[in-house]
Amino acid sequence: MFLMLKANLFFVYSITVVAIASFILCVFNYNPFDASVANFVYFYLSLFLGLAGMFSIILFYLKIYLKKSEIIFSLFWPSVRQAVLFSSAITSLFILRGVKILDFWIGIPIVLVIGLLELFFQTKKVKIV
Repeated sequence: MFLMLKANLFFVYSITVVAIASFILCVFNYNPFDASVANFVYFYLSLFLGLAGMFSIILFYLKIYLKKSEIIFSLFWPSVRQAVLFSSAITSLFILRGVKILDFWIGIPIVLVIGLLELFFQTKKVKIV
């Protein structure tokens, strides 16, 4: 069980490092006024993966620090899920801002939907077979 956790953490670390490196390269090498759609997809995908990786690592270690009596492995996948949801909200808000259609009345429902989706996953009972 511990080796699987180490493998998952290594995977998250490596994806995060590659995504942040590609995000930095994308920021410094592409002109947004001359960029194609593929460059924007590459930019937002690397932003999403970098944010998801950073948030999942931060949330995982924060949960370990705050909940010292629980099993460590049970904290990994909820941290990844919460990080992916939070990163998807941030990335979708950035995409909407990039195409200049982000408004208060569009941003608030996106954040509410992501929050309600996380509340749904927290209240869902898991059946152990």
